[in-house]
Amino acid sequence: MSVAVVTGATDGIGKAYARQLAALGLNIVLVGRSPSKLQQVSDEISMKLPTCSVAEVPSGEHFGDIINCNIMSMARLTNLLLPAMRGKKRGLIVNIGSVAGTGFAPMRTTYGASKAFVDKFTCDLAAECRSDGIVVQSILPCYVATKLPGLSGKSSLDVPTAEAYVVASINSIGVETRTAAYWFHKILLYWTEVLYFFAPSLVQRLTTQFIGRKGMMMTTTNNSLE
Repeated sequence: MSVAVVTGATDGIGKAYARQLAALGLNIVLVGRSPSKLQQVSDEISMKLPTCSVAEVPSGEHFGDIINCNIMSMARLTNLLLPAMRGKKRGLIVNIGSVAGTGFAPMRTTYGASKAFVDKFTCDLAAECRSDGIVVQSILPCYVATKLPGLSGKSSLDVPTAEAYVVASINSIGVETRTAAYWFHKILLYWTEVLYFFAPSLVQRLTTQFIGRKGMMMTTTNNSLE
């Protein structure tokens, strides 16, 4: 039976991917920082799908370095798993980037740059692996209703639930190599890249204002929790 390795599997998009892939009949290897949360997700999946085999792999200490978390761990895991996929002439790699990596991301420069690496790495790898029968996909979400600070956790027209987003992402496998998956996010990605090409100064100014408001909201939220 096929096995899916899901990183960041304790919450949000990663957890939703683990649930959906388990429901499709794949055995799941969960990777995350919190052993207790990994066990909780493992128990949830095993309870709903007793025939699914689930293993947990704690990833060690918390990464304070965004570059290590978003870049090094992805590259190392790909390097670890890709030879076996090439040997079998089949496989699927889905890397989660961000719309923040497709244009300007002021005030979260390192995050945006790291997600730009994810997108570039994934698209180039897709071209390399196509002849090996391996599907490689870059997913570029906007905001998703998760427990991210500054977000209410409530879904809306432009902020889908993690489950809804992952369903859209899975439906795009084998169809699109690079996609924002969810319909509203695809519209935002398209216009972001069009405006970035034709009016970069305008996009830079609007993005700075938008992210600045989000940053203030996140700061306010964090202070209220202290």
